[in-house]
Amino acid sequence: LLALGAIKPQEEKPQGEPTNFDEAFSAAAAVMRQRSILGKAVAKTEGEEKKKLEEDLTAANEKAFEYYRLALSMADKTSLPAKVKSIQGGLCFLFFQRGDNLRAAVIGEYLGRSYPNSKEDKFGTNVALNAWLREYGEAGEARDFEKMRIERLAKRLNKRWPGSKEATAANDYLLTFAIQDGDVEQAVKYLEKVPADSTRRGQAQIRVGQLLFNRYV
Repeated sequence: LLALGAIKPQEEKPQGEPTNFDEAFSAAAAVMRQRSILGKAVAKTEGEEKKKLEEDLTAANEKAFEYYRLALSMADKTSLPAKVKSIQGGLCFLFFQRGDNLRAAVIGEYLGRSYPNSKEDKFGTNVALNAWLREYGEAGEARDFEKMRIERLAKRLNKRWPGSKEATAANDYLLTFAIQDGDVEQAVKYLEKVPADSTRRGQAQIRVGQLLFNRYV
């Protein structure tokens, strides 16, 4: 994580700054609560007030990022694993918020590998998936690598948390790729996983139907 810039090298701290892992973790958690409040306020305001709140939100993101990195730099074998996992998840989220897709994806996939079948796995896998979706959208024509990462992560969500909103969205991406590839069998398979009451099911049926039509006519 140090190589990713997720850990802040230790240096002498100004007075009042956290001096140990627990203090840094608490400081980061407090800022994250603040940014949550700011985020909700931003969604409800307009004009100059909205602009000012957005600036405050950006500042809160940066402060939380700084405290998370500081906390990781101070972590040792006595640090509570639950706090370490929380910090890793927070950094994953903040990298994604920054638009730093590759670092968000790397940490997200690390969470999945390190804590399989946990809430950290689900969260990290979902963030990594969405980070690779961004990269896929920006990659131009040569984007087989990004597609491969998306499919792998989407299948993981689909298999481990079926019926969840994350798995439902992941299934949509898999269905889209199957249709693009002209893979009727896979397209039908993913269509069957679209909930019957989903607003997306009707459109999905039309798309798969068109694929079948094109194949057999």
